[in-house]
Amino acid sequence: MVDLPPVSNTYACDKLNRWCQFSLAGQRIAQDPAVAPPIEGQPAPPKQKIPSGTVELRAEQQTYNEKSQTITASGNVIMRYRESLLKADQLEVDLQSRKAVATGKVSLQRGSQILKGDRFEYDFGNDRGLITDASGEVYRPSLDRDLNIPTRPRVQGTGEFADPPLNERILSGQPVRQIIRRGSSSVSIGSDRPIDPQAPTPSTQSNGSGTITRLRYRAEKLEFDGKVITGSNVRLTNDPFSPPELEVRADQASFRNVGPDLDEVTAVNPRVTIEQGFNVPLVRGQFNISKNDAQDLNPFGIGYDGEDRGGVFLERTVDLAKNDSLRWTISPQYYIQRVIAKDQLLSLNSIGFKTSVAATLDQDTSLRGDLAITGLDPASIGNNLRSKISLNRDFYLLSGKHSLSLDSVYRERVFNGSLGFQDVQSSIGATLTSPKIEIGNTGITLDYQAGFRLLNATTDRVGIGASDGRVTLGRYEMIGNLNRSFRLWEGAGPPVDDRSTYNYSPVPVVPYLQLNTGLGLRTNGYSNGENQSLYGFNVSLQGQVGHFVAPAFDYTGFNIGYSQNFIGGSSPFLFDRVLDNRVITAGINQQLFGPVRVGLQTSINVDNGRAISTDYYVEYSRRTFSILVRYNPALQLGSIGFKLNDLDWNGPADPF
Repeated sequence: MVDLPPVSNTYACDKLNRWCQFSLAGQRIAQDPAVAPPIEGQPAPPKQKIPSGTVELRAEQQTYNEKSQTITASGNVIMRYRESLLKADQLEVDLQSRKAVATGKVSLQRGSQILKGDRFEYDFGNDRGLITDASGEVYRPSLDRDLNIPTRPRVQGTGEFADPPLNERILSGQPVRQIIRRGSSSVSIGSDRPIDPQAPTPSTQSNGSGTITRLRYRAEKLEFDGKVITGSNVRLTNDPFSPPELEVRADQASFRNVGPDLDEVTAVNPRVTIEQGFNVPLVRGQFNISKNDAQDLNPFGIGYDGEDRGGVFLERTVDLAKNDSLRWTISPQYYIQRVIAKDQLLSLNSIGFKTSVAATLDQDTSLRGDLAITGLDPASIGNNLRSKISLNRDFYLLSGKHSLSLDSVYRERVFNGSLGFQDVQSSIGATLTSPKIEIGNTGITLDYQAGFRLLNATTDRVGIGASDGRVTLGRYEMIGNLNRSFRLWEGAGPPVDDRSTYNYSPVPVVPYLQLNTGLGLRTNGYSNGENQSLYGFNVSLQGQVGHFVAPAFDYTGFNIGYSQNFIGGSSPFLFDRVLDNRVITAGINQQLFGPVRVGLQTSINVDNGRAISTDYYVEYSRRTFSILVRYNPALQLGSIGFKLNDLDWNGPADPF
């Protein structure tokens, strides 16, 4: 290598004037063999550390003005500084003010974070910048790490800078090759009771990871100062394609990374834009992006509860406290149908609330508390209050991770098949729950549960000390289940690289047919000497046909099953007494047109031919989000559910 003397104490280049280094701290720098290859016959100099304030620059043409101490570069410009890579058509650096201006097709990558625009101004000394016509991607799992990459010297001679820069892939123009669904964040307004697990599953039922992995954005102008980014006319989406199905838009917004799973957004005139035409204003101007934050997107919700709340009601959930280990929410409610039916516009029983506290005490222990008051009239407060508190601890036993739950419940409603809703006035006890345990290589899984609790609940027994139709007894319970599924057939899915595959679904829909079988045993014993034992079996066939890609009738999900119990004894309580010995379950989920699917899931008592419970639902399903409206007349419950899918993808997303 020819050891060329530096032009000044801050700037050095090879003789082709293409690879250069300059220091923002005034240190004298030596040539780097990674950027100036050695000449044959000349020994390579020893490796040495590049000072942390050093900027490395490559371009087809570079000029240096020693008098003004400015560097001008053009043609495939690549600059590295503090673990960041910048690419542009032109670049000008003022070493005195320590400021740089890049123009043309500008891209900046720091870790997994990507930023593009047509003009980029950067102040090295204050770590401040501005970019116009900005767009890019945020990869949230590494965001905190990427924004806080430590500044460290780099060893010369490693060849790092000569390697193809990571951001080459974002300028290659290759389309999105595959979408990956990692989970979802969801919220249900109204009843949160899940549809029967045997149902041909609407996509909104899966909660998944509860986080959003990747977002892309666009803004007329972005300014950043440390961890804070401020933009004007901002658009934010989880959709890799354009035009986005779902966006959050704001006239002005600022973004601040608070921690590994918490980002804070403050916005002016924020709104959610669905399908580029329907706008939902957001009441909140400041919210967090974290686990289960779909609730933040709802200014209010509409629910239905014919039992406690008199029918249709409005509610709004607000965070009272929220951090990595605690979330406390309150949901004021207004009972519209009760007001209309009973002309109670100003009555205290026309308003109520529910509140929930979820706390993580350590990695294996959590606490959950729920309280609902469905009417604030003091004279009837006792009949309007329901509560539950539980402490859960995970631990490892011989067969895997078990869970022990200690809980106390006041006025719980329990739906018990043909007996309908039954009240448990109070309950306190403990339950041990196993994981699903695979038995060898048979494909059979085993799970079990054991518990004891003291109960005060409704009864129809006489002579057992009942008062006001209720009795207090102790109950122990043991449950065991064996299950085995057989995949009978699986068809070919749509192409994973075709955009149309993801028009209505976040994952390619693969046709299949599956047989599910199970055996169960349950024993209950009561402190008055009675007992109820049953064993039984269930068998069901479930599957789906179509790919949910064509404009109409391209998806049908279905299931049909039969279960039978053989019972010995009878429970003294009504809430856990088994009367439905033979039951048929059936369901269908059918695409009508585009993203609209309709379905039902029902169970029928074979002995009397009566329907036990039926869920009706309508779903609007897209790759980035879905909306589910459901109603169950037997349970007198209804809900509107919204889900935001957590999508990741390979390759650069479409420009906005």
